[in-house]
Amino acid sequence: MGRRSYFDGLSELNNALFNDEPCTLLELSEFNDEQLETYLNDKRWYALPDWIPKRPLLIGYLASKKLLGGLLEPARGVSPAEGWDWLLDQISKREARIETGLDGQTIRLTIERLASVARKSPSCLGPLTYSEITEGFRFVRGREPSDDQRTILHRLPGLGSDPDFEEGTRKFIDVDLASAAQAKDVSSFIMNPFAVDLLTTRSWSGSLLQSGVEVAALQCSEAANEGAISTALSFAQRHDLDVLSADVVRIALARGISVVGSSFNVDEVVIPQMELYEDFGNLSGISFSRCGIETLVLDGEIDGSLMPRFQDCFFETIIGRFGEEDLPANAFSGCTFGEFLDSAERNADVLRSSLPEGVRVMIMILRKLYLQRGSGRAEGALVRGMEQASRALVPGCLEAIKRENLAAPIKLNGRTVWLPSRSDQKRVNAFIQAPRGSGDPLFGMGARLS
Repeated sequence: MGRRSYFDGLSELNNALFNDEPCTLLELSEFNDEQLETYLNDKRWYALPDWIPKRPLLIGYLASKKLLGGLLEPARGVSPAEGWDWLLDQISKREARIETGLDGQTIRLTIERLASVARKSPSCLGPLTYSEITEGFRFVRGREPSDDQRTILHRLPGLGSDPDFEEGTRKFIDVDLASAAQAKDVSSFIMNPFAVDLLTTRSWSGSLLQSGVEVAALQCSEAANEGAISTALSFAQRHDLDVLSADVVRIALARGISVVGSSFNVDEVVIPQMELYEDFGNLSGISFSRCGIETLVLDGEIDGSLMPRFQDCFFETIIGRFGEEDLPANAFSGCTFGEFLDSAERNADVLRSSLPEGVRVMIMILRKLYLQRGSGRAEGALVRGMEQASRALVPGCLEAIKRENLAAPIKLNGRTVWLPSRSDQKRVNAFIQAPRGSGDPLFGMGARLS
């Protein structure tokens, strides 16, 4: 019984647990949404927050230790960043109780260090060699691990064997956990740029996931201000640390911090997601050149004069704008754009339909909330593209959506953001595709608002 990733392969598992005797191996894969709902209903728990991995062993552990209560209490409004920061602590403490050779703090710091080293690979997940794992402990504790500690280090939670590489190498098996752990070196850099490990940082292949940016912004919240961000960017630019510069700029965006008085350029960095909201600071002195940005989120009415400048960049997906003509003027030069998920054509199909107006508004809100996995939408962005009469129905629609546990508002860096419940993706899709025929109570709720 336990996590398969603890072992390098089935032969090692069989030898360690069954002394190579014939045995039956039962494997429990990650829950799908329906299985998770059945499991939680059977235990009479609330639905899990979307950011928690749906791994049976992890969920069972959190439940058995009565650690789910605070996360599942809707009134608390835990943000994904707070949740991941908390979860890293719980996982590390759990491992310390199982393996007495290391304390929880050492385990967490080592996981965070290894996650940072793993950013050198294109996937940012590894592989990590035996010597790199040992060096990670040495970096954290300043000494060689004992033989017993070496064994524990190569079985750390979150790490698994990598069949594509030689035996003994490990990699992170959950991208969100890895991203949360990778936040530590970035937040520490903002708090003290001169302690950065230049060799490791220079090897990074791409910027943090948005979840990692939010965790880093939380960790350095008290220290992050205009002076700290400018100092960090100046240091990163002097040492040609473009990936780190991109991380710092995105943290400034998340916290609404301005960068004025100096100009900084980020060149040729792969950025998973960049989010700009109505209340971000003045970043007009920041430029991005020849960067690949997988998702650009423009929520609400953006002041183009405060935006960073983008030169010869490629954007795969754009959320929050109808098309290129709807982008803020003078912020993009020579850029290439992929799909606009909020295209005018998509919304026009809804607006032209014969559905009651409240139902049309409900559909437009749900589409915006469920467009991008792992992301919420700022409350102000949910009304964009609607006529004034439709905007008046938004509060009632949001209340109905909240009552049905399809989304919940949280306070994130001073703004209200609505987070969808991904376990209800199937229900939402059915309602959007056939509102009248779905039998969903949302239809009646929206019709009554009309």
